[in-house]
Amino acid sequence: MNRKLLLSVLAALALITAITVLRHGKSTLSKSQSHFAISDTAALTTIRIQAAKGDTVILQKVGNKWFANNNTPVRAEMMSALMKTLHDIDKTKNVSNAEARQAASTLETNGFHLEAMANHRKMADYSYCFSGYTCYATITNSNRFFVVSVAGYPQLLDILQVASPASWRSREVFAVNPDNIFQIIFNDEQKPENSFTICRAGRDFELKSYPIGLKINNINKEKLFRYIGQFKHITYTADSQLTVKQADSVKRQAPLFTLSVTTADGQEFWCKGFSRQLQPETPDYDNFYLQLADGNLVIARYFDFDPVMKKCSYFTE
Repeated sequence: MNRKLLLSVLAALALITAITVLRHGKSTLSKSQSHFAISDTAALTTIRIQAAKGDTVILQKVGNKWFANNNTPVRAEMMSALMKTLHDIDKTKNVSNAEARQAASTLETNGFHLEAMANHRKMADYSYCFSGYTCYATITNSNRFFVVSVAGYPQLLDILQVASPASWRSREVFAVNPDNIFQIIFNDEQKPENSFTICRAGRDFELKSYPIGLKINNINKEKLFRYIGQFKHITYTADSQLTVKQADSVKRQAPLFTLSVTTADGQEFWCKGFSRQLQPETPDYDNFYLQLADGNLVIARYFDFDPVMKKCSYFTE
């Protein structure tokens, strides 16, 4: 099961926030005019959601229980939240031709197609995508786009709770093969003297200071290659479950570090860490907020990141 897609499923259906409603006013069309909302969600037996890139999640009802992709039990409370979203989703307004063209372009690369069935009766068949905080949707085989919203229902729990808890910790931050790594930059934002760059030099790697780029000699090659090999193992734990306002507040903090990986074919993967508070004046010593390259905030464990959060001096000790 593609867990990143699972995260996107409810996020894309539920993160249609009150911000959207405020941005586009109260010109909400009646539900009788909408083909997006499903009035009788209790009758649903199959929900199929496919990402533009081809990944698919199929939720099926067997008896009174739901399963994801045939064999993963879905928690009842999560299905209740999803059903509420499918029931409440509604139009807020039509869009201009220019906005529709932009939405269609976004849909081709980052959109989702949703199909819901009640046995053999089709209850919903539409596609949707996000542009910023705005969600656009279009009925299948239609060229008309609408802004859609679930008014007053800004956030759902982490979609990964749909799957088994054991799957929460299997999400990779850097889906990169170490053999394909060209450059790594670790920028310690709190202690810049610890920052460094690792650059490929033929079949070997060089260690340099960052950002000056001064080559560091007499390094421990075993430590260096072990460090590079860790990137295929780094994972994060769960979605942050923060509101948009809370997430923006976290991103305005001074970061702990920035870590980027560039591959031989020019792709760049990066993440940025921020401290996390359990309560006011009570820091979380086990976990921190991690901003991914797509802008999302998740929760990561220091334990999982320790292998790649090293000082520059680590490689010369």
